[in-house]
Amino acid sequence: MTCYRICHITRYVYSEPVSLSHNLAHLCPRNLRGQSVKTQRLEINPAPAQVRRRTDWFGNHEDAFAIQFPHHELTITSFAEVEVNSLAPPGFTPAWDTPQSGADEFRCDSPLIPCAVELHAYAAASCAPGRPVLDLARDLSHRIHADFAYDPSATNVGTSVLDALELRKGVCQDFSQVLIGCLRSRGVPARYVSGYLETTPPPGRARLVGAD
Repeated sequence: MTCYRICHITRYVYSEPVSLSHNLAHLCPRNLRGQSVKTQRLEINPAPAQVRRRTDWFGNHEDAFAIQFPHHELTITSFAEVEVNSLAPPGFTPAWDTPQSGADEFRCDSPLIPCAVELHAYAAASCAPGRPVLDLARDLSHRIHADFAYDPSATNVGTSVLDALELRKGVCQDFSQVLIGCLRSRGVPARYVSGYLETTPPPGRARLVGAD
């Protein structure tokens, strides 16, 4: 078991005073299989009159608050302590082309990731009949890693998944969206899971904090 202490800072600095801001923060880690949140709190400056916590449709914690007086800057700091147990990958997953119930919302088009025919065609080489879902996802991931070049100058936050597919260039967001779109186009539910990565620094280099 490993315990992580997380400090996540989000800061907005405005060129002119903002008289009113409504905010929705998704900064609380979730309790999951192999992951247990021991403590978590938000510090908001300037402090709002009220913070309302709720759970969204997907099971994520949301913290809603408003700053109702003029302010030049807004800082939201999330502190959390999380215990993580290493989990072995599943030994068995069903065939991708076997009908499965549930998770229907993750099979459909979303605003940024359509189930397009181009993605369906790219996925074809990985979709052998009866192939386990985990093997399919891994194969698609390896193909994207081999076929696409990491190039931060090639795309931006507004680049569509189909443009990234045609360019065969982009960044992590583009590669994730291509993979999700390929799976959804074949009827396999897929979604983002956000979080933090513990990385290993190169030999002789100090571990970076935040920027890594």
